[in-house]
Amino acid sequence: MRTLYFNSTDDFVDSVLEYYERYEHKAEDFTGISIVAPYEVLIGVLNHLVKCTSFNMKNIHLEDGECADYWSEWILTVDFERQIWVQEAKYGSGYIFTEDDVVFVHNDVNSAFVKKNEKENLIAFEIGTQDNESVSHVANHDTDDYHLTVKSNSDAIEALKIVKDLESRINRMNIVLAEMDRFYRLFQW
Repeated sequence: MRTLYFNSTDDFVDSVLEYYERYEHKAEDFTGISIVAPYEVLIGVLNHLVKCTSFNMKNIHLEDGECADYWSEWILTVDFERQIWVQEAKYGSGYIFTEDDVVFVHNDVNSAFVKKNEKENLIAFEIGTQDNESVSHVANHDTDDYHLTVKSNSDAIEALKIVKDLESRINRMNIVLAEMDRFYRLFQW
């Protein structure tokens, strides 16, 4: 999966519209183009689409996390009838599967969405920044879940190798800590 960098939301939407036009005219079974992103990104994309296109809004469900208590990603689809749909990208504990011709995935989207849709035509994107390489992580201590963001000028395969390496290191660390705990209990330190 390659990553495209854009200076502004307007530049990104213009590029999406170019992809839309290209696929609309070439593919006989054209279904549409989707954009998967956090609320803050998608609201700007939707705003630009409403201002600058004649697409019809069919079904828009997009709420700020504080209002809806939904903190995961959203998916915006422009279908073959030039209709805009927006919905939650995650239902229950899993992400939805999309069969659109092109799916633009913001770099902050959870890797679980990418894994579920890895056979689709995914294009990663970033708006306003181009870090050479940075890694950040957030641990949710209530559920023992980790959210890892890897930003790099590498492709998805290289990023997945980084994630696998980090997972391997975390697993080894957990094994060592479990052994230390057993020694602690054995010797009653």
